[in-house]
Amino acid sequence: IVVRDLYLPHFNFSYDSTLRTSHFGLGFDSYSRVTSPLRRYTDLITHHQIKGYLENGKQGIPFSSRYLSKILNLVNYRNRNAHLLQRDNENYWLNIYYTSKHNISYVGTILSSYCNYKGVYVTSVHIMCLDKKVTVATYSKYPVGSPCVLTKTRDT
Repeated sequence: IVVRDLYLPHFNFSYDSTLRTSHFGLGFDSYSRVTSPLRRYTDLITHHQIKGYLENGKQGIPFSSRYLSKILNLVNYRNRNAHLLQRDNENYWLNIYYTSKHNISYVGTILSSYCNYKGVYVTSVHIMCLDKKVTVATYSKYPVGSPCVLTKTRDT
């Protein structure tokens, strides 16, 4: 938990930009991600940019920074929404799986706990054996990082 709390805030959702940025995990001052041009549209653009620069220097770069910024804003927006949709879908099916099991206990770690507007605590728990996060309603606040056991019974 200590390692997660120290480093996880530095691993933000990735995004593409025309600005030079660092990579925290790799420890690089500048970083560019590029893979097969068949995988992502931004990889295809990056390949064209690199090829143009290698062949003709700065004058050979086919896309301007202004044009790229417009494209990247749209790509980042769509990627972020796809990521959030995938996360919500995984949480939905995890909750379906969890609520369908009876008399099963799961060991977890408290990720967060806050009181909602109705006075019920909304607690996020990382279920270790499933490597997933679930959200449950509780009657009291629990400290972040504390271990817990979630038990599913027929009437809960």
